[in-house]
Amino acid sequence: VTLILFAVANIHIHNNIGTDTYVTAICGQDVVLRCQNTTASPVTLVEWQKSTISCGYLYFFQDLRSYDNYQCDMFKGRVKLLEPSVGNTNWSVILRNVSVADTGLYTCELTARNTTTVSELTTAPFSHSPQPRGRPGIIAALILLLTVIAVLCGVVWIRANQKHKTPEGEMLCKQQDVQIQYLSFPAVPVPPSPGKSRD
Repeated sequence: VTLILFAVANIHIHNNIGTDTYVTAICGQDVVLRCQNTTASPVTLVEWQKSTISCGYLYFFQDLRSYDNYQCDMFKGRVKLLEPSVGNTNWSVILRNVSVADTGLYTCELTARNTTTVSELTTAPFSHSPQPRGRPGIIAALILLLTVIAVLCGVVWIRANQKHKTPEGEMLCKQQDVQIQYLSFPAVPVPPSPGKSRD
């Protein structure tokens, strides 16, 4: 029996506009982390960070170029701009191959001529996601998985508690993890010991 476990992380996005958006990130897939320049000024500095790490940035851009050497090792080769040609308006990034280690608070800080825009992304409890998309399938899969596990456990329990008689007359009884074998022999009279007389 192969068990497949799905780890689901919900990422809650809050930006300075005050609107809330929910994004579901499934382990092993890609997720878009959104960050938009809402000013008319060109962006001079972009800092995508994860609050729980101090090793560097998720993405760093300054003076019209990105700096990969400032990027934390855990994000190397996994992050790219959603629309690299747009330039100074859309600073959303794609985080590839999401894992449980990616859970946390993310901030996107845009600096454009003394104006700073901050977007925060945090993981939210799965039950608070307003988007039911994908949930019925997950719930049905979990119910099916639990049913299969219960049936298999029942079969194993019944087999473990049954006594089997083999054609050779051996009786096997399995109790816990120890297997005990009983052999049945016909009754044979014991001859008297030499030197002892029969009464």
